[in-house]
Amino acid sequence: MAIVGGGITGLTAAYLLAASGVSVAVVERRRIATGITGNTTAKVTSLHGLPYADPARRHGDDVARRYGEPNQAALEEVSRIVSDERIECDFRRIPAFTYAESREAVSEVEREVDTALRFGLPASFVTDVGLPFRISAA
Repeated sequence: MAIVGGGITGLTAAYLLAASGVSVAVVERRRIATGITGNTTAKVTSLHGLPYADPARRHGDDVARRYGEPNQAALEEVSRIVSDERIECDFRRIPAFTYAESREAVSEVEREVDTALRFGLPASFVTDVGLPFRISAA
């Protein structure tokens, strides 16, 4: 089997396939982890942006849950692999914030937190995250 792309997703897929006995080759155009993964924060998170409240409202909790639970499971799987294999990398658990700069957007953040918590995802509502600029909520 060939995996195209040697970023976090491609390497994780290759690792899991190899661990299940599949012969795998990772094909990367440049160097491993230097493309999308290397040019971003390379974060692994289940709470990126506001992905739950609006889909839950439009399509029901089950649709939003089916998006959130696998994202959280993927984060936990990457964490497990790093730990089990003792991979020397910069993986660490730190808070991730989606913030509202205006008072008008606070209700969107509140709805997102409520929805994420309903699904058992790690979320909380705060008004100060230590940023060097003013926010209304996160």
